[in-house]
Amino acid sequence: MIRNILSVVVGLISSFFVIEVIEIIGFKLYPPPSTMNFSTPDAVKEYIASSPTIVFVLVVIGYAAGAFVGGMVASSLASTKKTANAISVGGILLGLGAFNLFSIPHPIWVIILALLVFFPCSYLGSVVSNKLFSKEKK
Repeated sequence: MIRNILSVVVGLISSFFVIEVIEIIGFKLYPPPSTMNFSTPDAVKEYIASSPTIVFVLVVIGYAAGAFVGGMVASSLASTKKTANAISVGGILLGLGAFNLFSIPHPIWVIILALLVFFPCSYLGSVVSNKLFSKEKK
């Protein structure tokens, strides 16, 4: 049981890392103005409203890639119920992603797409992990 809990925790950490790397790439490609103050909600709203579509596409890609990697890691480290552990990562990411998407205003298409990627991508990560690291020889 401890190993399964740790598999979800490590899966989440790997998800956060992947999501952060992709978001950093987005900030490098489309940096905010140097004078922007991220502590004021109005400035953040204005920045998001003026951001190009590719920035939002990168957010969705980051969420999908993070869920996939997190699901893959959780499934590969779990001792039992590998797919359930991967789906747990997807569920936790869904909750955190929803909080982020509704706290900071995003276009509606981003919210819908982002909320739809967590479970399928974490499940796919589990499927890939099970295929790659299966102990059965075929």
